[in-house]
Amino acid sequence: MTLSSKYKKRVFKLLTLSFFLAIVFQAQSCTESNKSLSAREVIGRWRDDSPQISSTVELYRQNGRYYLDYRFDKDGSKATQELTSEEGKKGTQQFRRLGHPSDYYVITQDNSLESKDNQGIIFTARPIEMPVQRVTSKTLGDTTKVPVSGKGEGFRDISWGTDISTLNNMELFHAFDGNSYVIASKTYTRRGDNNKIGDANVSIHYSFWNNKLYEATIHWESGSWESLVQTIFEKYGKHKFKVEKGYRRHEKTAAWTHGKTKIVISESYSLNSDESIAAIFAYVNLSSVDMEKQQDAYLQQAKKQERDKENAAKQQEESLLKKRAKAAAKKDL
Repeated sequence: MTLSSKYKKRVFKLLTLSFFLAIVFQAQSCTESNKSLSAREVIGRWRDDSPQISSTVELYRQNGRYYLDYRFDKDGSKATQELTSEEGKKGTQQFRRLGHPSDYYVITQDNSLESKDNQGIIFTARPIEMPVQRVTSKTLGDTTKVPVSGKGEGFRDISWGTDISTLNNMELFHAFDGNSYVIASKTYTRRGDNNKIGDANVSIHYSFWNNKLYEATIHWESGSWESLVQTIFEKYGKHKFKVEKGYRRHEKTAAWTHGKTKIVISESYSLNSDESIAAIFAYVNLSSVDMEKQQDAYLQQAKKQERDKENAAKQQEESLLKKRAKAAAKKDL
């Protein structure tokens, strides 16, 4: 099997999954401001139940800057503060109010939000949406490569080839019917998964063949796509993109192998008539090199069996025609 045919099969499968995702999830509309693939990233939400000024507090990052929104219960009004981020004591996250350096906020180890100044704590807000742990290239590296009897690779803490029966937190997302050209597989999501890589919000799907993990696909949802790509580059090495432009569609892809893992990064833009971006589809696909070889061998065998079956049917049909011809000849005599 040529490399191009392998790539076409992988793209076909990923496009099928992307199409299914497009049905399940609402399509993301994009404007000119989306061209950098940067969007509002919510870090956390809290409740401040202070008398007279009770409010919902939201901390978020947008265009590289941090903001804190207060939505007051009394009249529904909103107040916004711009913040700067810094590392606090004992590894806590700390955000200082821009223009008011003595005022700052701390996300504690129990995920509460503390408002402080030089005199101490002003108020403490309880979490209503827990902040998501930020995954960097360092932590991705710590969890992607997992030793198995001293060697082996995979995604996060699951090695390639792991049997799904040993995992108790997987939920079936979609099943693909196989044939002699595409393998049959099942795709799962993982309960409690960390859907944050770099500054990107993602959804992650795990694909199993013969109940063995062979592939993980990271679908970009929002936030910084560039930081996700950079995280992958830092882990697996940098690679050049191939750019293809078509009618109202631009696509950038990079594909390479690192150790026993194959990496595919794809950005696809569909354009409006005025060349503005209509939709963005972006993903990172990681897969097992060894299991891809096994799949290729399986498909070759399936094709051979299909050809043998067709040849047997053809021979049977020819034999039947000969018998009918003989019977007709005897009847004429």
